Amino acid sequence: MSRQKYLILTIILISGSLMHGQGVKEETNDEQSETIKKHSLGLFLTHSYINQGISNGKKDWLIVPSLAINYNYSFNHKWSLGLHTDLIIEDFIVEREDSNEEVLEREFPFSALVVGSHKLSESFGIAVGLGAEWETNENFAVARFGAEYGIEIPIKEMEVIFAFNYDVIFNAYDSFNLGIGIAKKF
Repeated sequence: MSRQKYLILTIILISGSLMHGQGVKEETNDEQSETIKKHSLGLFLTHSYINQGISNGKKDWLIVPSLAINYNYSFNHKWSLGLHTDLIIEDFIVEREDSNEEVLEREFPFSALVVGSHKLSESFGIAVGLGAEWETNENFAVARFGAEYGIEIPIKEMEVIFAFNYDVIFNAYDSFNLGIGIAKKF
């Protein structure tokens, strides 16, 4: 399957999930009637997996460490909008998308995305975002599709979050990220 087909399939699945979530009647209980903390700030340790990597002159999967800081503003219990930033803390070389010979050298690429999130349940949510990846050699537009599972620590108004993101770096390469983080609500 081509990358465009994966992208279209992902958009269809996320759209279907959002429409399904809209149709489910929300139950009202004491917990939901409480005022929610509108802001959260999270710090994540992640690994980015890149299948177009070049290692020792050969095409190979790369696994590179990265850090992420995510700020989110919650409109209600289900919807939020945020600024998600990632920094890959290693240099690497990738084969440019749809090219058998052209390579890109990436030196500590930094990305920032505006991400909209929707919680399908109390702990599980999905996210879609757009932004850019900046790097000294060349900059690219980025689209992100993600999923998160959070475990609340109510006494401290914190949350431990397990995250999976698929990033499409347009005209360059794709990657997916697995990470764990902790977020403070305020």
